[in-house]
Amino acid sequence: MRDAGRIDPHHPKVCGHQGNVLDIKWNPFFENIIASCSEDSSVRVWEIPEGGLRRNMTEAMMELYGHSRRVGLIEWHPTSSGILFSAGYDYKVSSQITGYDCKVSSQITGYECKVSSQITGYNCKVSPQITGYECKVSSQITGYNCKVSSQITGYKCKVSSQITGYECKVSSQITGYDYKVSSQITGYNCKVSSQITGYDCEVSSQITGYECKVSSQITGYDYKVSSQITGCDYKVSSQITGCDYKVSSQITGCDYKILIWNLEIGEPVKMIDCHSDVIVCMSFNTDGSLLATSCKDKKLRVIEPRSGRVLQYASCKNHRVNRVVFLGNMKRLLTTGVSRWNTRQIALWDQEDLSMPMVEEEIDGLSGLLFPFYDADTHMLYLAGKGDGNIRYYEITTEKPYLQYLMEFRSPAPQKGLGVMPKHGLDVAACEVFRFYKLVTLKGLIEPISMIVPRRSETYQEDIYPMTAGTEPALSANEWLSGINRDPVLMSLKEGYQKPNQLVFKAPVKEKKSVVVNGIDLLENVPPRTENELLRMFFRQQEELRKLKEELNTKDVKIRQLELELNNLRNVSPAGNNV
Repeated sequence: MRDAGRIDPHHPKVCGHQGNVLDIKWNPFFENIIASCSEDSSVRVWEIPEGGLRRNMTEAMMELYGHSRRVGLIEWHPTSSGILFSAGYDYKVSSQITGYDCKVSSQITGYECKVSSQITGYNCKVSPQITGYECKVSSQITGYNCKVSSQITGYKCKVSSQITGYECKVSSQITGYDYKVSSQITGYNCKVSSQITGYDCEVSSQITGYECKVSSQITGYDYKVSSQITGCDYKVSSQITGCDYKVSSQITGCDYKILIWNLEIGEPVKMIDCHSDVIVCMSFNTDGSLLATSCKDKKLRVIEPRSGRVLQYASCKNHRVNRVVFLGNMKRLLTTGVSRWNTRQIALWDQEDLSMPMVEEEIDGLSGLLFPFYDADTHMLYLAGKGDGNIRYYEITTEKPYLQYLMEFRSPAPQKGLGVMPKHGLDVAACEVFRFYKLVTLKGLIEPISMIVPRRSETYQEDIYPMTAGTEPALSANEWLSGINRDPVLMSLKEGYQKPNQLVFKAPVKEKKSVVVNGIDLLENVPPRTENELLRMFFRQQEELRKLKEELNTKDVKIRQLELELNNLRNVSPAGNNV
């Protein structure tokens, strides 16, 4: 930070991600620990060595994989050093079907047709039994007068087969007019003798009378005996009939997720999945018991992070929220966004009632995002616009009008982003209360901007430097996950910043794995996947080639010197022999 001027293009860098880095955050308790997230769907924690980087850092202290798409936001917990939040562009994929609740099975839905070999319709049974009016299943004789052997006389029938009324059946059961099957003669009192006179019926196996055929087929309504379904003509298959819905694992509901990482074990322990679109901003209250988020679904939410329960939410119709920040212990939220007329706007909210904003104020008609920065010690709000060089100051009060405009810092150089120095890094002797690091891409520089309160006295100003959040965590990761809440451990800036000696960042031991093929470690020499990674590999190889060329030149010079010495020795040897 003390070095100014142009930085060497070959200056060591942190270049371990395989995609564009989308967000970085310093650990609030360890000044050499950085968390970063990238388009490669990973979150990584880096430990910067004492004295800074001496070469490019490609291996992270921790690599956290839990997102399936790019990760756009990360945020450290304000009171626990081992808790990290990450929000990505991924969502949960489930195979549940939504809509009209169609079940996926092999049953037929609709008119309740059963899939079997039974015949439905008029209750016809499938069997060799005869149904209808008159049926005969053998060589039995039906009619008025039947003869089985000798001559026929009168109304007398010879008893060989069984004769019943107008219809005779000697095998299966007769249905229709309820005739009994027996060896008794019914009808016209036929006598049993060997001579039959009268109507001269022929003895044969043909059916007379109502002409019923002897078979296992059904007569009457002509039903076929098979395993096909008659009636409504439904096909028997495992397809769904009715509304014809497709069964797939399409994504429904609100599934964009925030992962909570326990860095002491290096695993995600909680997931918040109450957002229906991409999360664009996260902010904690003072003790980290509440999380405020803004989302592309135009909703502002206050969430209990351990359970993922939404305590309050606001559907911002007149104020589309982009950024949100908690205002210390005032139980207030401040959001920046755009009004319905596309003018930049800020709004003040009560965190316990998000039905309506307490204050709405329009800023200007520019299109860049407004970044809010709040100083809880001085109750000062700073608004910096992306794409312009202005920074506005406001004072936040608990009484109306709540927002008091003070003044504005103007600069001709537009800013793309800003970083903030923690309170313990400010110059207390100069009455510096806030410091920005402004990224100016047009000039390729980072410009520090100090906010100084003019005071004549050089003594410590306690009114602008109250007890502030220190560098010692109040909770461990397991304590916070168990439900404990504590305010930050406070410190005084009167004696200046003193680095704690006993604090050690706890991280799981990383086992180094290697896959060696043809003498090359494939895990350490991963082929480049993106353009940025390809450029990094290119510059790295250029540096190696430069060093190898220098080494080769020095060796060439040394070889030349040795050759000259050898020639001198050869020239001296003949002269000595001649003497």
